[in-house]
Amino acid sequence: MRLAATVTANLLDALDGGDLEATRARPALEASLFGRASDAVRTWSGGLSSAVDLEVVDPGKARIARDGDGTIHLALPLEWVVDVWGRELAVVGARLALALVAGSPSSTRLTTVGWDLAPPRDLIVELL
Repeated sequence: MRLAATVTANLLDALDGGDLEATRARPALEASLFGRASDAVRTWSGGLSSAVDLEVVDPGKARIARDGDGTIHLALPLEWVVDVWGRELAVVGARLALALVAGSPSSTRLTTVGWDLAPPRDLIVELL
């Protein structure tokens, strides 16, 4: 998990810097996001959601919706793999984490949604 998050972070940094080799890795980064996000949705839903439609979006634009047939439509940035999944916080307290808001060595603030898909709320995970 740490290796995947570290490699993703390095590639995202290189992408931001305009590195041509990193640009070629974008499809692999998108596939990595899809696999990890799909697994998180299945864990969060207790296996109730069999179909996940993923859109890659810019940071700060994450969103989620469910259509009539139960398909989850999820929009996440590539950074989600590093910021959320890489911290093992994709599902916390029966809530799906959409984004990292802030983090420190003892506290992490995430934007999350419950299964009812009510408006996202922040959740704070804190070490005491």
